Amino acid sequence: MDSEVCCWNLRSFSSVLNVNKRLHSKGYLFSSSYYGDKCILWIFDSIEKMEDFVKNRFYWDDCFSSIVKWSEILTPQSRLVWLQVTGTPLNCWTESLFKNVGWLMGEPFWVEEENLHRIRLDRGKILALVPRNW
Repeated sequence: MDSEVCCWNLRSFSSVLNVNKRLHSKGYLFSSSYYGDKCILWIFDSIEKMEDFVKNRFYWDDCFSSIVKWSEILTPQSRLVWLQVTGTPLNCWTESLFKNVGWLMGEPFWVEEENLHRIRLDRGKILALVPRNW
């Protein structure tokens, strides 16, 4: 059986779970992997299944800004990294502070829950999309 790989540009990372549920509920077989930027590689079990999915925009239109067939010339310009912040005074320990740190490096996506609820105070963690050459 042939397989087909597409690169999907996410509108937001939270939409991945939504699309996975839709795909599985409709019987699509696939595997996925983070590729870089806001891109996810989806590998379908057949070219026909991939083409059928692409045609049915209902499943993905609200989650993805575009879909392109993967090729070796697609090179991500950014990547997701966990940033750690230490030495933060407790009076500054806020979600907005950590997001601002994320904006200094790139685009923040997630502040670790333990930090938001002040469960862990020795360091703050922010998941951010940062330029590849950073």
